[in-house]
Amino acid sequence: MRKSTTILTTAVLVIVMGLLLVVYLQGNASEPVSGDMTIELYDAPATIHRGNLTVWTNDGGKWTYTTTANGGNTTWVFKGLTNMTSSYDMLTAAASIAGFTVEVDSQVQGLLVTAIDGIENNDPDISNGERAWQFLVDEQYANRACNKYPLTEGSEVVWKYMPNQYDL
Repeated sequence: MRKSTTILTTAVLVIVMGLLLVVYLQGNASEPVSGDMTIELYDAPATIHRGNLTVWTNDGGKWTYTTTANGGNTTWVFKGLTNMTSSYDMLTAAASIAGFTVEVDSQVQGLLVTAIDGIENNDPDISNGERAWQFLVDEQYANRACNKYPLTEGSEVVWKYMPNQYDL
């Protein structure tokens, strides 16, 4: 009797842990939300408004932008993205608005962004290949793939082309 109880308890524990893992890996926001997104390309060779700060805003259903000098560093800001469920949704919406490309690699844990605007992770021609795309949500480094990280209403997502945070 004790042996069968132990086996049953172990089986239930394994099933519960498996379900928790599935929920953790899925991780998208349960409801679509609105938020802002910034893409910091720094001195990488952007194709859109290179070296400037460009801010896109939704003006009555139409996206408009303003551009100002930014000391040679390219930064794009998208204000008021709506109906978003992940950082990846925000990134692809911004790509559609501004006209840049996004490349991803589908991995077991989710999508890994490998290039934005043709600027690839570890490009040897940019900073000796020591930079890659990373993202933060509400000033915290994400601990999941960009299509799995949950957002809340008003979330601010920042994509940065920078040295790996763990190598700093």
